[in-house]
Amino acid sequence: LGERVRVLRLERGLTQEELAGSRFSKEYLSQIERGVSRPTPTTIAWLADKLGADPIFLETGAGGELELVERAEALLERQEYTGVRELLDGATFPVALQLRALLAQSWARMYLGKIDEALEQLRLAAALAPDAAALADVVYRVGCCEYKRSEVDAAELLFTEALSLAERGGAPDRLRAHVYEWRSR
Repeated sequence: LGERVRVLRLERGLTQEELAGSRFSKEYLSQIERGVSRPTPTTIAWLADKLGADPIFLETGAGGELELVERAEALLERQEYTGVRELLDGATFPVALQLRALLAQSWARMYLGKIDEALEQLRLAAALAPDAAALADVVYRVGCCEYKRSEVDAAELLFTEALSLAERGGAPDRLRAHVYEWRSR
């Protein structure tokens, strides 16, 4: 419990004092994080709410698949690819989260030089894509993998396909910007 509270607090950029607020002391929160004090169920629920986490996950570490994927995505933002791999390898996810988990895993693997593994995960992700916008994201990532393998012509075709899918599916502008960025390389 204490480790999960500490990790989530740090991921949200909070100090112990900020998280504790006026509810309890910084010292008590420190004791929780170090495993010295065991909070009540009410305190666990309050901490979970403040940290945007599932109380069951916070207390037991189980059932926190969404938190796991969100943590992996946060690690990707910080370019901590090994951390993503370690966090997600061997984990199972409900159908609703499988696509996000596969995208995170594949991106980390690509940057770790495991292109074939990344492409296998993207093949699985393509089968799960619910619409053209999601498929555009997958195709873009496949293009990035091909670019990393020095298959520039194949990558360019994939980026063009991703842009077409993005336009058709109403994908976010951010995805189109990423595609243009990679395509300009």
